[in-house]
Amino acid sequence: MRVEIAGIASCHVGYRSCFYRSIPVGPLGETPIILTLEEKAKVFDPVAVYGHAPNPTQL
Repeated sequence: MRVEIAGIASCHVGYRSCFYRSIPVGPLGETPIILTLEEKAKVFDPVAVYGHAPNPTQL
């Protein structure tokens, strides 16, 4: 899936998009699923924008 972002960023945690992690595909194994970070750097500081509001989507 590919998403076009209008502007600098759309993710509330500071990444360019909310699709900054990927989920591995394939059969489920014995080990837990580990998300892969696809975007290496945030484009803005969420604390500077939102203050210290709690992150509602923390895993």
